[in-house]
Amino acid sequence: MVLGQKRIGWNCSSATGGETGKLAPTDITSADVLALYNAGTMEPGFYNLTNMADRGIVVQALSATALSDEASGIFLNPDFQGVGDYSGVAGFAAQKGVWHSALVPAINDVVIWNGFHYKNLTGAVGTEPSGDVVNWLLLPKTTANVGYIQESDFIGYDLVNDAIMWRFDKRVNCVYSYTENFQWGNDSVIGCKDLVGTLVCINNKGIISNIKNLGASSVIIDNTNFGTVLICSFDGGGVFTVNINAGLSFSGNIVTSNKSIVFDSTISHLNKQMVGNVSFFTANLDMSDAAVFTGNVLTILASLNYVGIFTLINNSGAIIDSIVNLPTGRSITFKSGIGNNHVFSHTAIAGAVANDLICDAGAVNNTIVGRTNGTDFLEYSRLGNLNGRINSVIFL
Repeated sequence: MVLGQKRIGWNCSSATGGETGKLAPTDITSADVLALYNAGTMEPGFYNLTNMADRGIVVQALSATALSDEASGIFLNPDFQGVGDYSGVAGFAAQKGVWHSALVPAINDVVIWNGFHYKNLTGAVGTEPSGDVVNWLLLPKTTANVGYIQESDFIGYDLVNDAIMWRFDKRVNCVYSYTENFQWGNDSVIGCKDLVGTLVCINNKGIISNIKNLGASSVIIDNTNFGTVLICSFDGGGVFTVNINAGLSFSGNIVTSNKSIVFDSTISHLNKQMVGNVSFFTANLDMSDAAVFTGNVLTILASLNYVGIFTLINNSGAIIDSIVNLPTGRSITFKSGIGNNHVFSHTAIAGAVANDLICDAGAVNNTIVGRTNGTDFLEYSRLGNLNGRINSVIFL
């Protein structure tokens, strides 16, 4: 591909990843190559831009005036697999993986944080290593034999703007609008495709596989995740934060929405969808929790704003006449847990005030019963500042 032309062949989507082969490039800076390009004096062959990536970017001059924007970046990745050479770390003890607050380190253990290695100085876990100089010492990538793993990845390179446009590695991960916030080099992070460069998982500790971020979403899979995030597709304008605790999973989901979503950390989401104005994500609402239900008022926690189906558990027989924080832009389904029943009490429209329940039958009560087979349910939508019943299924 020639600089300045639209890419029509090989790209991030069609590449197969891995090494680009044996090269014998000329070491030079990107500024010097740009000067040669502008002067029309490049020599056909390969140049290693020594000031780019960790150990350079190898680009190909096709002629005196044409430079391919498909290149090979030489990177130093963190040692996620624990196979690095630590002979340059005095007293090295062990590679402990990504730092987290529950870690129990020993002096001279090495951890990973923000894509860098840090050596423990005190035996205390301290705080995030990037800001804790008392307990952690940065091991720079410019220092030899401190555990980093060298890999060459396919990249798209923009010479004029001196920038990496996308990166594709041997694990079939591809990130457009290239970012260092992705966890490059981890064999447990595979098959991810991010078209907008906002899939943030640099300090994740779990398994991430086949994530597709196809829209303008900012997807954050953060440091609390010890679990598994698999085969998820995000396509929208929202902020999607996956915050998963030990042993839980988030798998097979499709989120196509403009909603701002922070996924609740206590729920395992398997094969759920949020597409447009419909959400099939589920959550329990504990009616014995005063933060959820008190004085006939049901409050939906802000952390559950992505949920479309709520199951009410405990406090059987409770009467609900008002709902606070009902998610907007879509219908919300309520049902009772098995063996429970709950009463939804509606107010006539003339006397209704903010957050009251209303329906087309006036001031009536609906009792929903949770059963193993044939569970009742009600659906509500936000109508101005009121909550309108738009569907009811009560089995007799």
